[in-house]
Amino acid sequence: MENNYEKFVRWYLRFNGYLTVENFVVHEPQNGRVPEGTEFDTLAVRFPYSREQIEQKLIQNDPRLEDTEASGGKLTDFVIAEVKSGKRNGLNDIWHPDGGDQRTNHVAYLLRWLGSLTTEAEIAEVAGQLQKDLRALHGSFIFRVIYFSHAKTRQAVPATVPQITFREIAEFVVNLRTPCWAQYNMGVKSAHEQWDDMIRKIWDIGNPEKAGSNGEKIDEILELLTK
Repeated sequence: MENNYEKFVRWYLRFNGYLTVENFVVHEPQNGRVPEGTEFDTLAVRFPYSREQIEQKLIQNDPRLEDTEASGGKLTDFVIAEVKSGKRNGLNDIWHPDGGDQRTNHVAYLLRWLGSLTTEAEIAEVAGQLQKDLRALHGSFIFRVIYFSHAKTRQAVPATVPQITFREIAEFVVNLRTPCWAQYNMGVKSAHEQWDDMIRKIWDIGNPEKAGSNGEKIDEILELLTK
């Protein structure tokens, strides 16, 4: 079941132009049963020319999500989001450097489902590279793992993996995303009554007309996530 932090990350990706899927399960048939082989918190894909534009005004994305090769090379960007909201830090076991064939097969299962690679040879090649390096380039596609958590760590996460904290996401919401409508003279905020209840509350906290400093609003969003 998706928790508040996973939902927060998923909507953050959505606000930045990604299509998302939560709690993707790899199935592993055994002895007449189909148990769970592994689970990915959130999958996301952003196509190279994705943009949100209103009256010739572009809604700005978070620079923290940008990848030099993905943006400069006009690549389709596949993100595998690892979301750690509890006490356990570090990546899931599937990304262990000595993953072995079973874990690589789980990554291959994911790549088949994403559907961007044609042959089994391509899938095997990219799965091996992605499982080993947590990042893979193939043709016009990039596949990468991004780590989301309360605090950044270099002990449990390789330096090659981008890390974004929940506070940084809240900063994006308050400092960049919610005030953009007012900055463009289009109104105080967008209409979003059909959104998820928690996300609507977060959006209302970030409303530039709401009393309080940006720091106080960021703290209020982080407190809301714990409920």
